[in-house]
Amino acid sequence: MKIKNILNWMFSSIQVGIIIFGIVIHQLSTKKMGVMRSLIYRNHVWNSKNIDKTLICILMITAVILLILTIYNYKKNKVWNIVNFIILILNILAIMFMTKLNSDLILSYYVLSMSITIVFVIEVLKKLLLKQQN
Repeated sequence: MKIKNILNWMFSSIQVGIIIFGIVIHQLSTKKMGVMRSLIYRNHVWNSKNIDKTLICILMITAVILLILTIYNYKKNKVWNIVNFIILILNILAIMFMTKLNSDLILSYYVLSMSITIVFVIEVLKKLLLKQQN
């Protein structure tokens, strides 16, 4: 029980750190010229590799896994859990964000997309590995 709590806090702190990193890079992308130049170069490289399609596929897979976990928890406990629904809705909103926007509109598009994807993958791992009822 104690190991699960430690792992849960560790995963959660990693998620918060990744979110803070994405927000800081987004804020610095318009204020610091070096960050802006670096993001323009990285966007050019990542546009040529079509990384956004891969990230969208990963988010769709996590959405399906979250939906399956929600249905499984309902059949097991006969109670709908609102936390799983909120995470699923946020995942769908992230997919919409990634399909509607591109690196021409937001310089930190790929940094934000990767951070969002990593956060949702960690959340699915928390649900699967720690076998939480949330």
